[in-house]
Amino acid sequence: LARCGSARDWGKEHGARPPAMAADVIFQICQALAEAHAAGIVHRDVKPHNFQHDDKGRCKLTDFGIARLTETTSFTATGSQIGTFSFMAPEQRSDTKSVDLRADVYSVGASLYTLLTARTSAELVVADQDDELLSAVPAPFRKVIIRATRYKADERYASVLDLQTDLMIALSRLPPEQSGYPPLVRPRDPLPAGPPRTLPAGKRFEDLEKSLALDPAQAAAAAAAQS
Repeated sequence: LARCGSARDWGKEHGARPPAMAADVIFQICQALAEAHAAGIVHRDVKPHNFQHDDKGRCKLTDFGIARLTETTSFTATGSQIGTFSFMAPEQRSDTKSVDLRADVYSVGASLYTLLTARTSAELVVADQDDELLSAVPAPFRKVIIRATRYKADERYASVLDLQTDLMIALSRLPPEQSGYPPLVRPRDPLPAGPPRTLPAGKRFEDLEKSLALDPAQAAAAAAAQS
């Protein structure tokens, strides 16, 4: 359903995104988060790794595994920290359970920064005091990132839709982009009728191996023993 990989995958291959492409991805993520927030869900792990692209260039927000479902229900103990540090709001770094939708607003701002620069930073809370930090970000987008990643949650956008509006205004202030950028999606072979019996030589699932703490050497040995 998301056969063109994640926004992180695209960045690893091509680097920083052109502003219009970055804005398009974030616009779609804001739409998804608005639906989640309206249902009382705080995602808590918004980052480019979880922005998946389908064959038509549509962006899907995935991995709600650590989402906070209600005011009283969570999968995480009070005082614990879970998420990805560079995309995590300051209040989430100290207590995951108490965060609200403004933590997701912070993560959207941090994700926009990464899409535009192909870098991450845990220092975005002081972006307005560090000229170098946002030097690679187009000027109209800087105010969006600064407001979204304020240290105090009350000083951020009240909702992802407010951020989305300012992002579109910022994009309108940029000159039209030149052509020649790598496409967001690439042609894909038709899906197979069923699962393959064997994987192509050298095929690896690094994220899965890491999450399961698998030793690649042992995995290879096990595969050889079964073949």
